[in-house]
Amino acid sequence: MRKFLLCVVVALPVLVSAQLKINEIMPNNVSAVWDDTYNHSMWVELYNSSSVTSINQSAFYFTDNLAQPRKWTPSYNLISPQGYSLLWFENPIRTGHANFKLDPDGGTLYMLNATAQIIDSIKYPKQFRNISYGRKTDGAADWVYFEQFSNGSSNNGK
Repeated sequence: MRKFLLCVVVALPVLVSAQLKINEIMPNNVSAVWDDTYNHSMWVELYNSSSVTSINQSAFYFTDNLAQPRKWTPSYNLISPQGYSLLWFENPIRTGHANFKLDPDGGTLYMLNATAQIIDSIKYPKQFRNISYGRKTDGAADWVYFEQFSNGSSNNGK
């Protein structure tokens, strides 16, 4: 019984972490979506693919450089099962905004857990003005451009 409980305690954080996904990005938000301060900041949408467990986004780190694995962590926010959260990148002066930008000409974004293990990542190509790049269906492997972006809501059927 002890071995079973130990396995559950060790495996549960990894399983929960694997359920949080980078779902959609817009590194070239020129005039499409307003941030919380009425600016057009770069954004990243997270998706919780779990059907039962809420996940705290502040338990994760984001970076564009694995030499700096803990570059930024978002503020506390519980993402409900099959729910979404929008993260703002670009302006570290604003509370809740990441301290680095996404490169509109292409790059990589990594999401890591507390032990600096990569949970999810996206290597994205050149981005176009006001066009998002996301998973064709929420949490799936295929990425596509979306003229009809869906920040904070499902990509399915777009």
